[in-house]
Amino acid sequence: MSMTQNKAWNDLTSEDKIYRTGYSSWYIDHGVKIELFDSDNRIEIMNTMTSNDKYEKISEFQMLLFENNGWLAGCYNLNLDVCERKIKKVDSLIRYAEMDSDLYNINELTERKQKLLIKKEKYSLLLSEIL
Repeated sequence: MSMTQNKAWNDLTSEDKIYRTGYSSWYIDHGVKIELFDSDNRIEIMNTMTSNDKYEKISEFQMLLFENNGWLAGCYNLNLDVCERKIKKVDSLIRYAEMDSDLYNINELTERKQKLLIKKEKYSLLLSEIL
């Protein structure tokens, strides 16, 4: 996709938030990195909200949201996906803690899940305001 067809990139360049390297222009915010490569005008968008030092590629559906609906809509949607993934993981950990009758971990995990649910609701509202 060329940079002129990507609404997310156009949203950012209109606000002069972009950083430069010798081979690309990039920006990171809301747990997302967007990078435009000089050599072929390719745009790459990565999820930086990972549990390790590596960024993850986003799905084709998520990329379409960035391309068509812009930077914030794409970021909010990606944050929703990450919250949902984390909630599923915490639910699984809660089930294991319940099998072990580990009340301390059950309470800790339940609090973590509540915070994720609040965060998910926040991003859901933000997304609904701009779509």
